[in-house]
Amino acid sequence: FLVKFGTTAKEKPGQCCSFRLTCRRFKLAITRWHLPLGLFTVWSHNRSSESYLFKATRMKELTGTLTPTHGTAIVIVVVAAIVMPVQPSTAAFEHGFDTVGDMLFGWLSLPASNALTEHQLEFFSKTYGVVVSSGSRFRDYNSTPPDQWPEAVAMRELKKRNPNMKTLLYEATQFGPLGWGSMELNSKPEWWLKDDNGKVYYRMIDGKPHGPNSFDWRIPEVRDWWVNQSFIFEEATFDGLLVDSAGATSLHLDQVNHTMSVEHQKDLDLAKMYMLGNASARWNAHNGVVAGNPLFEYGEIGSPSQAAQQLFPLEYHWGYMTGALDEMYAGFGTLNRDGSFNITKMAASIEGIMNMSRQGHTVLVRGYPGPCSTPFQSVSSDIGSTPTWPNNSQPNTSQGLKLASTELLDLALAPFLLVAEPNVWFSYAWFYGFNTGWVTCPSAPETCIAPDNWYPEFDRPLGKPLGPAVRNGTVYTRQFEHASVYVDLKDRTASKITWNKQHRD
Repeated sequence: FLVKFGTTAKEKPGQCCSFRLTCRRFKLAITRWHLPLGLFTVWSHNRSSESYLFKATRMKELTGTLTPTHGTAIVIVVVAAIVMPVQPSTAAFEHGFDTVGDMLFGWLSLPASNALTEHQLEFFSKTYGVVVSSGSRFRDYNSTPPDQWPEAVAMRELKKRNPNMKTLLYEATQFGPLGWGSMELNSKPEWWLKDDNGKVYYRMIDGKPHGPNSFDWRIPEVRDWWVNQSFIFEEATFDGLLVDSAGATSLHLDQVNHTMSVEHQKDLDLAKMYMLGNASARWNAHNGVVAGNPLFEYGEIGSPSQAAQQLFPLEYHWGYMTGALDEMYAGFGTLNRDGSFNITKMAASIEGIMNMSRQGHTVLVRGYPGPCSTPFQSVSSDIGSTPTWPNNSQPNTSQGLKLASTELLDLALAPFLLVAEPNVWFSYAWFYGFNTGWVTCPSAPETCIAPDNWYPEFDRPLGKPLGPAVRNGTVYTRQFEHASVYVDLKDRTASKITWNKQHRD
């Protein structure tokens, strides 16, 4: 290919350039290159468009350096490998609309026994269309072949019982899969992220360092290791990744005790995006999905920092993955301290989910009972910790938490139904621990906080949406074949679902 690029009179150097790739058989006009993202919209001779990742950075280990010069045009000979297509997955996880139960995804952190009972296997396989495996104790099995690890065995058993189920492996960008990823990080100091003075970024707990905080994605071996981890299992085990900390790392770096130049922050985040793009491309080839958390950097919405305004737009990481987890929908980061909706952030979240689903991406939406946020409370040894409500007003017993889950379902379900599409999924639990609401426990009711009778609303006929959600100021409404939805961002407690008369209890 031949690459010709330059800037127009209105474009500043390094911000927006126009490219033309030329070969003997066809021409591609590439426009809207936004540094440092490396995202392009490519128009071919038949006028169809595709999104591409371009590995043009200041890092020599990724590619050669391409430096646009204001008011000039430069012709450079490059190879086709410098572009990598990142397109919406052809295998977006989809559901129907007969009932809300068709739209559920679950989270599997194995119980202390490291195995699921027959009831638990049946419950998960019949209740959830998508299941995320946290792998929180993978570090305990390093001497055992990965396909024999209890998490992998459990996921294959669930898929055996429900062949239509899709499964995702949790993998954090900063240390890889939970458990064995953090062990690998601790064992390779040459991979640790350091600032410009060579000072390691440590994970600080109570003011004390507890091991390195992150890999340095600018190192090619790190990126290769990270991408390869999800492919060490049998092909039938997982259908993709749930990637935690998928946004801009530079927004969270310790700027008080460390120094890293803006250019190096750009390099770090672009290397991370390049890693995620490679993972997405590999999983796309297997009809899989790579879903990133967070959907947005919620701390930047409404009062964006200089970095968010000038370097990394809130949604810039979307183009490198084929899905997202909105972990804070109607909870945590979208709430004010008094438990009310933060109107700006909640509206942005609604629009963000709609935009991503329209792009053909899979979106997982977390729902919580009540105005859940930090700090956490310890309930019992069986249940573990759950979020709290403002003024510590939440229940603190298993029975109280079950009752609240039942009574407050509409306050989480109604906002979800505003954005529900075939590729948008819902979950409802207090947190991620096995006994925090993901599965019932009939033989020992006090050991979990899922309602004993689950949720009758999940079995009511819903039907297809009759159109998208309609916004009038802070009020959103949406109609389904058998129900209508109302949400007012000024009053979180006013959210409601009105079921058609024949489908009410």
